[in-house]
Amino acid sequence: MMSVLDRILLRLFAFIGVVFAIWLGLWLFGMQAVIDATRTVVFLGGYYDLLFIFVVFVLGLRFLLFPLTRRSIHSFVKDTEAGEVRISYVTVRELASRAARQVRGVERIHTAVDEGQNGLVVAIRVRALTGVDLTVMCSEIQETVSQAVMQATSLKVAAVHVQVADLSPELHNDKPAR
Repeated sequence: MMSVLDRILLRLFAFIGVVFAIWLGLWLFGMQAVIDATRTVVFLGGYYDLLFIFVVFVLGLRFLLFPLTRRSIHSFVKDTEAGEVRISYVTVRELASRAARQVRGVERIHTAVDEGQNGLVVAIRVRALTGVDLTVMCSEIQETVSQAVMQATSLKVAAVHVQVADLSPELHNDKPAR
């Protein structure tokens, strides 16, 4: 993490770099810069100078526009008496995936986890086996995932959204012959 002083110095350096690049660019295109009341500076530029000016300008703009705010941490934070506990999105996603795989009828899943206003929101896409009551399977997934995540993390699960995206192909052909 960058400290506040580092961020201020980075912004200052970037601002100076952008101003310097603009000043050199004006020199390159024939503008004369006045150093004091009696002297002028003439710059004889070339392609390498133009490249240098471009690189300094782009890097200066990049760091000048660097966000000052902290980036979001990819974990859920739970405050306890002893301090804070961080549980990564990946861990919660894996817990939800393992719980969903235990439900009868689930062949493959894809799980996503996000933080909602009232707790965690888990979204699960399922490839289901044929011959399974999909509504019952989805209800079992919702209940199993919600309980597993709450028991393992003590985080509140606001919703578990289940989407049956696909059915597995049948293993044999039951169609009558013509």
